[in-house]
Amino acid sequence: MALDTSTLREISVSNGIRFINYLIDCFVIGFLLILVMAGFFSMRDNSESAVDTFTGALNLWGYLLWFLYYFFMEAYLGGRTIGKMVTGSIVVNKDGLLPTPANIAGRTLCRFIPFDIISFIFTRGWHDSIPDVYVVDKRQWENAKTIEKNMEDIGRFGGENVQTVAW
Repeated sequence: MALDTSTLREISVSNGIRFINYLIDCFVIGFLLILVMAGFFSMRDNSESAVDTFTGALNLWGYLLWFLYYFFMEAYLGGRTIGKMVTGSIVVNKDGLLPTPANIAGRTLCRFIPFDIISFIFTRGWHDSIPDVYVVDKRQWENAKTIEKNMEDIGRFGGENVQTVAW
């Protein structure tokens, strides 16, 4: 039961919704980073070398948390991050199905491409177009899947000879 590309484009969310997703997810990642760094900083002294170490660790942990957040949320929680849950969005693959962890890993790694964020001006975004995934409205996606399944059922049962019983 695959959805076609035109349906996926039709039910894709707007760039405005995607930007809201991004802002919410950045807030969540920032909050998680503050928690990790507060724990790290509380174990260090306040010397200059500790501040330099803190700054380096902040960058490393920031990238690591960014990857882990998007990968685990989208790969193992049904194609959704907290931002997508708030806005009713979901990530699906090119067939309109939930993406595999490999799809999500590729998508998440593509987020680190320089200028990925501005790729939305010209296309649907590199981190979507390279792994060939779509961010769609969840309700519309569920409706499209139901319609597709019903059409398949009609095709499957429509060709059979069905005898009716007259009472």
